[in-house]
Amino acid sequence: MIEFMTKRKNALVVVKMVFFYFFPKKDYFCKNNQAIQLMIKRILYQTFLLLIIFFSLTVIGKFLYSETLLQQNERMLAEIQTVNPTSFARFDKFIQDIETHTKWRVYVTSSFRTAEEQAELRQDDPRNARSGKSKHNLGRAIDLNLYPAQQVWKGWLRKSSPKKSWEQSGVIEIAHKHGLKWGGHFKTYYDPVHFEIP
Repeated sequence: MIEFMTKRKNALVVVKMVFFYFFPKKDYFCKNNQAIQLMIKRILYQTFLLLIIFFSLTVIGKFLYSETLLQQNERMLAEIQTVNPTSFARFDKFIQDIETHTKWRVYVTSSFRTAEEQAELRQDDPRNARSGKSKHNLGRAIDLNLYPAQQVWKGWLRKSSPKKSWEQSGVIEIAHKHGLKWGGHFKTYYDPVHFEIP
């Protein structure tokens, strides 16, 4: 009971302090009226300043992160353009359509691969195609992740994401429109990030 009364008294003191700050009249509640006003003013100012800093850092961080993803996409597509300009044009239009007609943005994780790179992947996971048998070796395939346009930090579609989530994204229909084969339909290996030109 004593503890409850103490908490109640402290709460009333805080309420009085805030009330007096916004409705300054006479010294109703304590003798250190001006000191309390100054303290509350500083707290409000510091809180406001922290909110501005937090918001600014969030915006800047999101911008820099998005720029990093875009640079990665440009680098990956440039590798395909070097070995297969026709495939580059097709994949470039595919990505543009995704970002224009869905809520998703694209992050290209893999494009052209050398025979050596494909052999290493095959060694890491025998389900991957043999060197020389992958469309990546011909510049005719890309792997990509998807992230929400307005929420870059979470909600990504990756290789581990359920097939239903990929199908509901609208991206598979766009892939079919561009004549691309989706790795989520592979019979022996579920590879939803993979899109290739047959």
